[in-house]
Amino acid sequence: MPWFTTKGQILQTLAAFFVVYVQARNAWPDMMASNYFSTGAILFYVLVAVVLGSSVSLIIAIKRGRMPSPEEIADLKAKLEVMTNVAIKKDGAIQTCEEVGAAKNRPDDKATLEILWKPGEMTYHMHYGEGMRALHYRICIVNLSDTKLVRNVRVRLEALYPPVLPCVPCLLRQMNDIPGPYVPYKESFDLSPGKEQFIDLLAQGPDDANMWVLHTVKGIPELVKKQPYKLIISVTSDNAASDTKTFELFENGPYWHMRYT
Repeated sequence: MPWFTTKGQILQTLAAFFVVYVQARNAWPDMMASNYFSTGAILFYVLVAVVLGSSVSLIIAIKRGRMPSPEEIADLKAKLEVMTNVAIKKDGAIQTCEEVGAAKNRPDDKATLEILWKPGEMTYHMHYGEGMRALHYRICIVNLSDTKLVRNVRVRLEALYPPVLPCVPCLLRQMNDIPGPYVPYKESFDLSPGKEQFIDLLAQGPDDANMWVLHTVKGIPELVKKQPYKLIISVTSDNAASDTKTFELFENGPYWHMRYT
């Protein structure tokens, strides 16, 4: 008896079509977020067209009195299995459902923050002002997760040795956060998967006796004497593993330099 003639087998095929419909409905928002013409979206369209084409051919054959051959039925079943095991990522890539599930459960994809300092590299190390003589140091906060949004990230100067700033421990400024005189500095931010946020840390001029520690506490002076310092900086959030780094400032020519310890 041909495969397609029993009620159970017909119900099995209908159930497979229902699963395809659910997969398409779930994938549609991701395709819209990616692009209608991303690689993953186009592949999904092709799969849908192939399955629909095979299904229409079988229906026409049945209406004309010809039962589908076992090879035709096996071909349709194989295409349905591919369709029901496909998921489209937000970046347009296409994966099997097993691959997506494994990615979500990877232990290395838990939300984790990291403090980076790359001396001499642009943005971390910026000259500006008259004659480009002033020097600005920034650190970078990175969300190491590929999938998880990190909320309420806070970057804090936990300690400064010698202890010359009365506001320490205190939050540090986000890059280019320059509010008006009666507006507070931003104290936290969210960080999307794989993204980074630079934090203003220090500023100095080659001929100045002092340097600026760029904290967020208004009313407390930012100037500190140029001398060797140890800084302990932490980053915390509501839903990610934190990080703490220790740095030291040391004299090297007209500028004071910074390094990990």
